Amino acid sequence: MESECSAKTKIISQSSDSNISKDLRKLKFMGKGAFGSVYLVEQISSGKQYVMKETFQNPKFANREAEVCSLIDSEHIVKFHAIWLESRINGDVYLHLLMDAYPMNLQSFLDQTSRAKQNIPEFRIRKYLQQILKGLKHIHHKGLAHRDLKPDNILVRPETNKVVICDLGSAKFVRDGSYNKSYICSRLYRAPELICGCQDYSTKIDIWSVGCIMGEMYLLRPLFPGKDNDQQLEYIQRLLGNLSSTEKQKLKSGSRGYFVKVKFPNYETALCAHAQTKFSRSGIMLLKSMLTYDAKIRASTDVCLRSNYFYDQ
Repeated sequence: MESECSAKTKIISQSSDSNISKDLRKLKFMGKGAFGSVYLVEQISSGKQYVMKETFQNPKFANREAEVCSLIDSEHIVKFHAIWLESRINGDVYLHLLMDAYPMNLQSFLDQTSRAKQNIPEFRIRKYLQQILKGLKHIHHKGLAHRDLKPDNILVRPETNKVVICDLGSAKFVRDGSYNKSYICSRLYRAPELICGCQDYSTKIDIWSVGCIMGEMYLLRPLFPGKDNDQQLEYIQRLLGNLSSTEKQKLKSGSRGYFVKVKFPNYETALCAHAQTKFSRSGIMLLKSMLTYDAKIRASTDVCLRSNYFYDQ
């Protein structure tokens, strides 16, 4: 593995092999995000292929990813095989995560489906959505918010309809009364309280993101395709109804004890005209429960998973 092979390796969790980096060979650079670079790697001793994420540990910023990943154990979240730190000769420290490889992410699957001028059958959308919600339930029950759910961060095996959540680099423990930065989550999947600058938010920001992902699987395009925060809020209000300036200010200052009073428009008219896959009635109702301005009445993962949507034939 280039010069990294001589680096000192410390296993944080899920592996006792202090020489794990020496047993890995980089095969392909897969991409670079805000929090690290991703490679397809091969384990030399077994010939098995994995994905490795490599993240520089900036001492000026807290990085919780190792702690978060070591707490996660769910079939609906990508499996981590090893988590370790490496100190380079120049003193820089890198966190490495070794995880299962998948052929594509949900964004690639959506793009491929759209290019082929096909749609995603509702039974498959149900399967994908149910697995996403089960993985998110596990995360939320740990007291964590993912804070960056989007199609890029959901891995897919189309041949088996298997999906898992990945990339916990933005995940954080959120508690009542805690304050967190609002500039988080990719814009197209960002909850309105985040757009309005609210710092006292909950795990319900992830439920909003799931609602956006659900809508995108039906439309094969983003549900709220804003180019900036103002336009994003404009698209949201076109579907959910207008927020007054007073309501926006209340959202911005926090939502404890506050209920936004919005009359919902007819979702069937607004969405079905553009959907590539026909919405079932139970699907519309589930989407409504996730896309609400007020996070306190936004559905939890448990409520979503009890929806008739997953049991309709």
